[in-house]
Amino acid sequence: MQERYLAANEALAELYLDAGDVGGAVAVGEDVLRTDPCRESAHRLLMRCFALQSQGQLIARQFRRCAEALEREVGLRPAGETQRLYHELTRT
Repeated sequence: MQERYLAANEALAELYLDAGDVGGAVAVGEDVLRTDPCRESAHRLLMRCFALQSQGQLIARQFRRCAEALEREVGLRPAGETQRLYHELTRT
């Protein structure tokens, strides 16, 4: 049930983003991460939201939050997809 809940909320966040409601997408993405702080797809969604707002410092903060949660919870680094998105959005 929790996986369905999280997937549905992520889909809702994408709908908000597609409709141009970045604030709504951020709010729902943050809700997802409160339930599962290691959900990289939600971290990527938030990084994309912050990029649309030209908030480079928030993109970097979100990537750090992702990396810290993964290290703390499962001892892993962010997936290649997450790292690529971060570098693409920050051009580093």
